[in-house]
Amino acid sequence: QPTLSAPLRPRRPRPRYLRHNEYSQGPTGPLRRRRGVMNDDEATTPQLQRFERVSLETLPLESARILGGDLYHQHRVRPLSQDVVPSFTVDAIVGRHLTIGLMKYSAGVHIETSHIDAYQVNIPLGAPLRTGSGEARAVVSAESAAVYTRGKTSILQGWEDGGRVLALKFDPEHLEQRAATLQGRRSRDLDFGLSLDL
Repeated sequence: QPTLSAPLRPRRPRPRYLRHNEYSQGPTGPLRRRRGVMNDDEATTPQLQRFERVSLETLPLESARILGGDLYHQHRVRPLSQDVVPSFTVDAIVGRHLTIGLMKYSAGVHIETSHIDAYQVNIPLGAPLRTGSGEARAVVSAESAAVYTRGKTSILQGWEDGGRVLALKFDPEHLEQRAATLQGRRSRDLDFGLSLDL
């Protein structure tokens, strides 16, 4: 019988993820998607050694809604002006416990979600973002961040300048488990304030 020099590692589950044909190509930009494995110099922890990268440009709003639902949360989106049809661009990396991406609309939009199933942090890198989580409302800028709590509805309004927003989505069970370890007690449905001073 052949012998193995090292035990086999169990395969990590791949993220439930994207196929090209689920999204229509925009009117001008190419449709790009890459996935891969970082080398040892790029990966600082084992959790970063496997990732899925999604890079899509100039999607129409309906395709943006579908893609945004896969990457972050199911939502409704509408333009702030009936005279402009915004397009959507995103460049994101999806890991086991964290999704981090840069997203922008080419013109102002209004976004609403139902009760989200994760924790998320949004940092506008351009014009301020008007936003809300549950009953709380705030205007955040590059000097602050919006923190969205699991189980609450959310709204976002902005992108009139076509600027980008850095969006980080955290796996809820993993984040709550880490919080429980740090606090020494069980933590569930962590309740963060909406605005975080950076």
